[in-house]
Amino acid sequence: MTKGNKSDSKTNGMRDLKTGFDGNPEHERYIPRRSVIFFILSIVCGAVYVVWYWSDTPTQAQTTIQAEEVSNTKVTFSQLAMDAELVEAGRRTFISNCVSCHGPLGGGLVGPNLTDDYWIHDPYFENLYRILIEGVVEAGMPPLGPVIGAAAAKASLAYIATLRGTTPANAKAPEGTPQALQ
Repeated sequence: MTKGNKSDSKTNGMRDLKTGFDGNPEHERYIPRRSVIFFILSIVCGAVYVVWYWSDTPTQAQTTIQAEEVSNTKVTFSQLAMDAELVEAGRRTFISNCVSCHGPLGGGLVGPNLTDDYWIHDPYFENLYRILIEGVVEAGMPPLGPVIGAAAAKASLAYIATLRGTTPANAKAPEGTPQALQ
């Protein structure tokens, strides 16, 4: 061993450094290569995940803009109900997202009956569209805008328009005030 700041001996991946302020030898350890590779890969995977997460899900602002675009075009339920493809897409969306509360035929379970002429909220397209997108949390209706998007919400309303006047078995009692669907 030579005298100086650094010693020439290397043991177990350590280098002895005699630069400590108290005169005791300090050791410098090298980070294992697999740890460095794992660290870099975790940063890359995290960046990919952030890009994937934020690009796939519409934000609240995007959903609100889509809702405003749809509500600016005056659409009636009777117009929507005439489009067979739109009604079928709405049926699929209804089955996958709405059946748990409104029942398979819209008769209502936890949520209100969608087949009668009684409405808790005004039965205008713009209002019901906004309710689908933003939800009514205090009544138990979750905001579905980020889940289904604007086009599927419009399709769901087309399907709901076809449910009007049907009489499913075990339908829930009327809630709200009687109003015609507009």
